[in-house]
Amino acid sequence: MTLNEQESERQINDFINELKSYRWLQNNGFENICFVPVTLKHTPDLKGEKEEKEFFVEVKTVHLPRKEENYLMLPYIKVQNPDFNYQNGLENKIISDIKDADRKFKDVKAKNKILIIYYNISELVNISYMVIGYKPKKLDDILGENFFKEKESEYNMKIVLFDLEN
Repeated sequence: MTLNEQESERQINDFINELKSYRWLQNNGFENICFVPVTLKHTPDLKGEKEEKEFFVEVKTVHLPRKEENYLMLPYIKVQNPDFNYQNGLENKIISDIKDADRKFKDVKAKNKILIIYYNISELVNISYMVIGYKPKKLDDILGENFFKEKESEYNMKIVLFDLEN
């Protein structure tokens, strides 16, 4: 797969996850749900109302890191090896996503904020832990039991996690 094809696939998956989030909002009692129009300001993806409160929603997808993905797609090249223990990279990526969502929420002066994160634990496990044989079942197993609770408190937002495999 070329880099352009890889990026197109990522963008399609991101959009599909935004649609899934729209459905999740519907199934959880939100009304007047809509995609937030893109403007010159950075904006969250969705907004909706629940219990007479306006909520803004940002949707993020944790993809397999491009570097590792590219290396793994070339199985017979021995010169470069993927990083099989990138917990710090994963943590930094998620923190970056949380900070990006926080900026978008601030730009629209959101009071009620939801960050929805989609991930595929099998991809993450296969890269991070396949060498040592440990099989975490969720992101908390990798980042620590209280990681997301602490981030929710620090950034005053609800964080909802969905494993794409389950």
